Amino acid sequence: MSIHIELLPPIDRRTSLAVPSKMRRWISSRAATAARLAGVTSGNWVIHLVNDQRMIHYHQLTMNLATITDVLTFNYTDTHIPNAPLDIETIICADEAQRQAVVHHHMLPKLEILLYAIHSLLHCVGYDDSTYAKARRMHRKEDALLRQMALPPVYFARDSRAVRSHASHKAQAAAKASSKRKKTRGKGSRR
Repeated sequence: MSIHIELLPPIDRRTSLAVPSKMRRWISSRAATAARLAGVTSGNWVIHLVNDQRMIHYHQLTMNLATITDVLTFNYTDTHIPNAPLDIETIICADEAQRQAVVHHHMLPKLEILLYAIHSLLHCVGYDDSTYAKARRMHRKEDALLRQMALPPVYFARDSRAVRSHASHKAQAAAKASSKRKKTRGKGSRR
């Protein structure tokens, strides 16, 4: 048994987002691996990568929210049949993934896109992020799947990176301020 992953381009070419074919293959391959690691043995998973404009359209259409979101998940699996093959559709905002990759300092949009795909998958195999405790459990599973694929954790690594980044920025700002004080001392400063 196998799972079929189809990574589709945006439907509307006027708002298409260029995602290199090498990146598309990387995401598709890792998403299939994540599905197997999550216990999915068969099914169909279609992943669409879209830009901000298309995501706003889909978010408005499905949730009545005219805003950008990172990922939308549609689970078509027949839950009345035990062990039914997975049948899901995932829409990922590649623009949002790019922004979040920069914000969280890992600079790998493809890793952020894969995180969104895994998040979508986990929703379809019983994970839920409706409460803080459930969200932590789900995010831990996301990171565990990434580590099982020899990739760095993304979600919980943000907490430690944010602390390190904040401390580093504070140290850099203090060093700059100290340097400016030293430079101004000889230029009429009262010190």
